[in-house]
Amino acid sequence: MINIWTLPPEANLLQILSKRIGEIDNNDQCNSIFSVPNSLVFMPTRRSCRLLEKTFLQTSSQKSVLLPSIMPIGDPNIELLPAHSLSSILQGALPPSAKSSLQQEILATELLQSLPIFKSLPWHQCLSLSQDLLGFYETITTQGINPSSLQISNIVPDSSHGQHQIQFLEIFLQQWPQILKENNLIDRGSFRYKILHNLSTNWLLSPPEIPIFAIISAGWIPPVMNLLQALLKSPKAEIWIHGAPTPLPNDQSLKDLSETHPFSYLKIFCQQLGILPSSLRPYPYTQIIAKRSTILLPVFLSKEKKKTSTPFDKNLFKSVNLHRCSTQEEEAQIIALSLRETLDTPLKTAALVTPDRTLAKRVQAHLQRWNISVDDSAGKPLNETPFAQVCLQTLDLLKPTISFFSFSSISNAPFIKSDLKINSDILKNNRQHLTEISLEALIEKTPQAEYWSNIFLLKKDIFKTTSAPTKEWVIKYLTWIEAMIEKKAWQSEEGNAFIQALQSFKNIKKILTKYEFFQLLNAHISQQTFRTPKGDHPRLFILGLREARLIHVDKIILSSLNEGSWPSPPMQNMWQFLQIQKELGLPTGATKISHDGFDFWVNINAAPEILLTRCIKNEQGPTIPARWLNYLQLYLEKHEMELKPSLFLERGLISLQEHHIPIKNSKQPVAIVTLKNKPNKLSVTQLEKFLKDPYLLYCQKILSLHPLPDIDKPLSALDFGILVHAALEKYTKTMPLPPTEASFLKSVQGVLSKKAPGSFDNPFWRKRLERLATWIIPQLKTVQENSKKIFPELWANLPVGNNLTLFGKIDRLDYLLGDFSIIDYKTGTPPTQKAVIEGKNLQLPLEAILATAYLKDKNPHLKTPVVHQLAYWFLHHQSPQIISFEGENLLKALEQAHKALQIVKDSWLEEITIFEAPDICSDSLYTPLERQQEWKK
Repeated sequence: MINIWTLPPEANLLQILSKRIGEIDNNDQCNSIFSVPNSLVFMPTRRSCRLLEKTFLQTSSQKSVLLPSIMPIGDPNIELLPAHSLSSILQGALPPSAKSSLQQEILATELLQSLPIFKSLPWHQCLSLSQDLLGFYETITTQGINPSSLQISNIVPDSSHGQHQIQFLEIFLQQWPQILKENNLIDRGSFRYKILHNLSTNWLLSPPEIPIFAIISAGWIPPVMNLLQALLKSPKAEIWIHGAPTPLPNDQSLKDLSETHPFSYLKIFCQQLGILPSSLRPYPYTQIIAKRSTILLPVFLSKEKKKTSTPFDKNLFKSVNLHRCSTQEEEAQIIALSLRETLDTPLKTAALVTPDRTLAKRVQAHLQRWNISVDDSAGKPLNETPFAQVCLQTLDLLKPTISFFSFSSISNAPFIKSDLKINSDILKNNRQHLTEISLEALIEKTPQAEYWSNIFLLKKDIFKTTSAPTKEWVIKYLTWIEAMIEKKAWQSEEGNAFIQALQSFKNIKKILTKYEFFQLLNAHISQQTFRTPKGDHPRLFILGLREARLIHVDKIILSSLNEGSWPSPPMQNMWQFLQIQKELGLPTGATKISHDGFDFWVNINAAPEILLTRCIKNEQGPTIPARWLNYLQLYLEKHEMELKPSLFLERGLISLQEHHIPIKNSKQPVAIVTLKNKPNKLSVTQLEKFLKDPYLLYCQKILSLHPLPDIDKPLSALDFGILVHAALEKYTKTMPLPPTEASFLKSVQGVLSKKAPGSFDNPFWRKRLERLATWIIPQLKTVQENSKKIFPELWANLPVGNNLTLFGKIDRLDYLLGDFSIIDYKTGTPPTQKAVIEGKNLQLPLEAILATAYLKDKNPHLKTPVVHQLAYWFLHHQSPQIISFEGENLLKALEQAHKALQIVKDSWLEEITIFEAPDICSDSLYTPLERQQEWKK
């Protein structure tokens, strides 16, 4: 008889399994504690291994026992494999270490840079591509595919870019196995496949004599199936299928399931083992406890394919609640309240199951208000821990220049030695030093100059070399941070984890430049996962979807139940696109949907109390409920049932929010300013702001309140647009006759290389610039032919009364025979024609008034210049366009500008001017104001 058992989601598999192992122990003739370790248990995940250990000890009746050998089925621990066959299983191969993985990343980066297509890319970008590439390679080798034998040149991609990827992949897959062999390395995928394949072969030839249990659920790698085939021939082996529906679908129903169906793993399991679904049997007595899952089977199997005689019991769904939250923040608060409520009942346990790690962090933060600390079992990247962030932040001090704000932020960071800390008053007194200057010049401004000068000398001494072996760079870097970090900080859990990560660099002889080492260090630290050794909360858990399998608690909270989150899209990898996946038979997005559906099926049935949550709107906009949640709701509606929210949690949410929402409908702040305290100059932008939001202008222009810049803010699309704007203005000044795309791109490159090094070499930005050049050069040629003179970056001013001057910068003024046109470059979304004509956007018509005064002043003997055209040049890389104003529309816009100018003149030149905030404060610059929430609606 084939020993394959199925267990429904309600069954506590861990308790049943530990009891089963105990029965084997009692039947042993020796009946000693040393008989238990002769058992071998394969579990689906590492977490399930730890859970089984805990469960086995809890059910041991307080007796002294030794645990059986427990290991993940997809990544077996060679230390726990049978010693007599270990040599034949390994066959001389050593498991890859962290150092081996790091060395492979360096070798792959070198291979990328040796090819013409990647030669121009910066080293850190090639490193990132190589990490993705090695991940794809591991996926291939885990499947047991021989990379060097692959012929993928016949794949026809959707784009020319995909063709380049395929051409490179073919080269890489041919060369990489040889490179690994030459360096005596093995990738993790090949090692994992080799171990499982050799173990399966040994057990086929000589079936194991000890009891073996293999626990599987949805999702496994191909060599696991080889191992299961070997176990089928062993009389003492048992295969347990977790979360299977009870009763099982018939053979035809199972055969007809689609690839995305939650039960498709059962179909694949039976097909690959060559058995019929009817041969699968539920574990004795477990079908009795399969109550809710049996009733919910029609949700996942249509009535035509699956008919059940089980009556619908509404009592089973009274403890299932659904909360539709307005925002992600509200969803986190509901979850935190539910977890907090759990602790009010002695011994009661609860688990949050979510694919959204950001939501998990929000819940952790809300639980802190009650001093409840719950660790996310998924851990977090090591570079997000405070200690690692400080250590990596000190790399900024090694750059040629640094801003005073960044310097002060580093010096006052946690874990920095007290002698190096700078008083906050120094920061206030040096706010004007926001531009980057040398570290030596900054040190002179600090009271701790003596201590920091020693750091400066250490910097010069350690990093005077430009290139060195990786191991030597690690020693230099450790010397550097040890001089700045407090000694006691190294004894922390985070400090130990950081040092362990640096150990991976040991004995790597690759010679790198200073900046290549920094980039490699950052990339390596970000890939390491930090999990606190303190362990889980004894009664509360935060789990990912796969980690939640096999856990049994009193309450399960299933959150983020929206399409795009559950199921979530597959991990992005530029090398693993759809055509490659289909050609090589790799798992696709449909497979992931199936697994996510299986996790929903298991968790909705695994606990007596269920809380479902979703937010109806997130940062991207309105959301769509997860498909399985929709199926569940429709099914319950047919039985005249509706999932309702918990009244207790709703009341708790109102109480929670009442304590933190500021007073509503307070009067907007008002400032009264006398004439002598008002500035005597206003820019065009400030004049517009005065008309729309006087109080904001008061804060900026009179109080000089401005938010401090972000530390090391990456180059955004807005920043890039500003740089392109400046580059275009420079090009207009020295534009050749005729203008060409090559000269334009060369001018742009000069500006970008100076202000944002490396941005022009980025293929993403460069492609956009090339498209922009194709559109803009013909426009510049037309301007050059039709204009007598071009004024780029023209500054002009206009007296408005006795004590006020209006000024502004005009991007470009084209002058010809007394008529002129004004061009304004827009890299962001330009105003609509309607907004300009109705006077809601006054920039262009006000610039026209300034230009008229400027030209009249410069050429008093000529007739009064006349504005011929106003235009926005929308510099979008995909759909650039010109929005122009002429004729009647131009006259209307100018008329509105003159009216606005008169309003400002009358109000500003009065002895007292009232600056009042508007009802709706939409400007982000209100953020620095402490009272903003009192009137913001």
